[in-house]
Amino acid sequence: MEHGGTVTVAEDGGFDYAVPRRVVALDNARAIVLSMALVVAAAVYSFELTSFLHAKEAVLSLGLAAMALLVAVRGHFYWNGIRAFAPLWIFVGVALIRAALMPTAVASDTALAALRWGLVLMTVGLSYDLLAQEKWRDRVFDAFIASAVVVALLGYVQYWGLAPRFFPVFDSYNQRVYSVFGNQDYFGGYVAMAFPAALYRVLGQRRRKWGLAAVLLLAPALLISGSRSSWLAALAGVCAVAPHLEWRPRRLAVAAIVAVVAVGATACLAPEATVARVRSAFGASDEGRDSRVWLWKAGHGMFRDFPLMGMGLGNYAYWSPSYLGEIAANRPPDPSFNIERHADQPHSEVVRVLAETGLAGILLWVWMVGRLVSVRGPQWGVLAAYGFFALFNGVFDSAPHTLVAVLMTAMMTSAARDPFWDSRSASNLLPVAALAVCLVEVWAVITPSVLLTAAEDGELAGQSSLVLYERAAGCHWPSARASKEYADALAGAGKNLEAYGEFQRALKGLDTGDIYLALATIAVDENDLPSARFWIDQCVRRWPHNAEAREMFLLLYHRAHA
Repeated sequence: MEHGGTVTVAEDGGFDYAVPRRVVALDNARAIVLSMALVVAAAVYSFELTSFLHAKEAVLSLGLAAMALLVAVRGHFYWNGIRAFAPLWIFVGVALIRAALMPTAVASDTALAALRWGLVLMTVGLSYDLLAQEKWRDRVFDAFIASAVVVALLGYVQYWGLAPRFFPVFDSYNQRVYSVFGNQDYFGGYVAMAFPAALYRVLGQRRRKWGLAAVLLLAPALLISGSRSSWLAALAGVCAVAPHLEWRPRRLAVAAIVAVVAVGATACLAPEATVARVRSAFGASDEGRDSRVWLWKAGHGMFRDFPLMGMGLGNYAYWSPSYLGEIAANRPPDPSFNIERHADQPHSEVVRVLAETGLAGILLWVWMVGRLVSVRGPQWGVLAAYGFFALFNGVFDSAPHTLVAVLMTAMMTSAARDPFWDSRSASNLLPVAALAVCLVEVWAVITPSVLLTAAEDGELAGQSSLVLYERAAGCHWPSARASKEYADALAGAGKNLEAYGEFQRALKGLDTGDIYLALATIAVDENDLPSARFWIDQCVRRWPHNAEAREMFLLLYHRAHA
């Protein structure tokens, strides 16, 4: 309702307040930025970065900076968005303190994981007051569905090879739909989160035609992902949203017919990704299932050794080679899959939280989930899909997935909160904080990613890669992967002593068997047998079934000792 130069805004909690037109315009702009960031971040990717997820974080950083600027011009910042997610803020803070005071591995990995969480939580904190209004909840909800539809359409483009220039086929990569997330499971998981939201539109009160179109596009995309955990996540989401649906026979019949036709057509057109994938789920040998069991056992070992505070946020990747090697060495026969590489994450966020943050992290997450018990809303469908998917995948690594989940939580809690607690002074600090996040993102994530990708592309193109790798390894933010690849290039050029030092530098951030094997090989070439024995001993502790490592071990040690 308009009164002269003001507009009356009503929250769902029953609190009405007059807002100047200028403020309403700024709020509209902020909501538009948030909606655009959701869609663009989900769809954007780049082969100029080492991970497609880095491009998405860059987009969300820009969106965060724009929203902070709008809040600063508005002159008010509402603290409710920070207070609502206090357990997660404490989770990040405790992890940073733990990394500073009790380092067990790589502090830079903790900083990057904390940066990703900070990006998500700040974005939601800046939009929390908007989500108290039903109109913005609806529009952001639809923006999420739209983002998933765009992702699905791009998945179709790749699956049927319609744009090989944008989605090239790689001989060494067996995922037919790596998609804009660089991984078929992330693709399927994002679509699975949106499916119950679209179904709610079909069987809800508004935008039924839009919801029907979304369901028709999302269902086949979910199937061609070939991600079984995504299929089950979508089912969990549908069960959670069911109490919020209007079960009118005509609408239900239309939705059922559309779903059946979409599933049937997809099964006929893409049998390998659907029918064959279902059959493999019941086979005696399933690499996806077996590998997860091994990764979870490694996470359990980390929790067993550091039960209170864990190994450190973001540090599962560093510790996984030694724990997986210990399991492989003590549990014959050999696994049915290749474990001679480190695992970035354990493919289960419950296991990750236990391994990286211990009981402290679990208790903070229980606190966060406990705050949601009393709230209701159709957003539970999205959260249920996200939660189930997180049981079997490392969804925390993807900022778009986690941002959507936190936004859905904010939608339900913001409508049930007390009158908003605002602050003028905080609004002046927000642009500084947001700019800091953007600068750290560029400094710690984007720049190293661009430099390393340029070096790798240069090597593939036949260029002299030493200079490019040297730039990547000498980046201001430490990159163990860049140091390792630079050391490989130095060793290939016959510069053994320089490679030896660079491999040791890489060990500060990576603990993989191939680095130790390379160090042992160089030590043998330099006739430094004591060092060679040490390095090969460390190698077989991480690669117990590697043939080259075992052969060198037998050569360097007396057979009885071996």
